[in-house]
Parts: sequence; C-alpha cells; structure tokens
Amino acid sequence: MGVRLDEYFPGLKPHLFFEELNERGRRYGVFFGPQQIMCNSRLSLMGGEFAKENGKFHEYHEAVFKAFFTDCKNIGDMSVLLDIADEAGLDRLEFREAVEQNYYLDRLKETSRAARDNWVNAAPTFVIKGHGNVSGATSIDSFRTIFKKLSAVGL
Repeated sequence: MGVRLDEYFPGLKPHLFFEELNERGRRYGVFFGPQQIMCNSRLSLMGGEFAKENGKFHEYHEAVFKAFFTDCKNIGDMSVLLDIADEAGLDRLEFREAVEQNYYLDRLKETSRAARDNWVNAAPTFVIKGHGNVSGATSIDSFRTIFKKLSAVGL
C-alpha cells in the first residue's frame, strides 16, 4: 500500500513540504496535493514500460504524475493504474496483463542497476555531461546557471 511520508522521511513536516512545492510549482501551473503516503511505484513503472512500447509514454507519464502528486492517489493500486491507462489511451486488458505478469520486471531491475552504478538515487535526477547529477525539484534558474557555465568552457 505505501508508507506514510513522515515515517519514510523522519522529521519531514508534509504540510510545510507541500506548501513549498506549491510555491515553486505555481509559476509553472503545477499543483501538488497534500500527499500523505510514499507509494510503491513498481507497478506504475512497469506500466510506463508498457506505455512506452505502445507509443503513449508521455500521456501515461503525465497522468501518473497528476494522479500521485496532484490527486494524491495510490499509484501502487492496480485499479488506479487501469484508470490512468484509460486516460492515456492504452488498452486496459493488455496493460493489466503485462503489469500483473511482470513482463517488464527484468527491464526495471536492469534500469535500477544502471541507476545505482551512475549514483542516481532520487527522482527526478538529471545527468548532465560535464557537470554530474542534479537531483530533486531544481529550479530552472539552477539549470540555466549550469548550462551557462558548461557553455563557457565549451561543453
């Protein structure tokens, strides 16, 4: 089902955390609901692989993001994922079969291994050649500063 955020991140004050996220997201039209749990995302990640193979990754990704971060739904729940698959234009039955049969599990394991090998341990993480990893909710101004510095040295 999931773990309460304040248990997963000891000392976190979820209300204040989401106030800050909403302040950052406001200028981009992004709203974060008061999520209380850290869901197990394995099923949703396998669903993402299914969506990718069926040409609907962007639609699926956006719907998962909204379901979890804005609507505070449990993206570890198959019924929630089936609604998301519908919204993304995916076939519910094929989606369910692929996810429940763990069709993409080996791919997820390989991706996780590659992430660990590259010191990626948070989402989102951006790997920028010549700079390294940038993790978490990072401002566009921070990216501009990084790219300006890289441009100045010819990267």
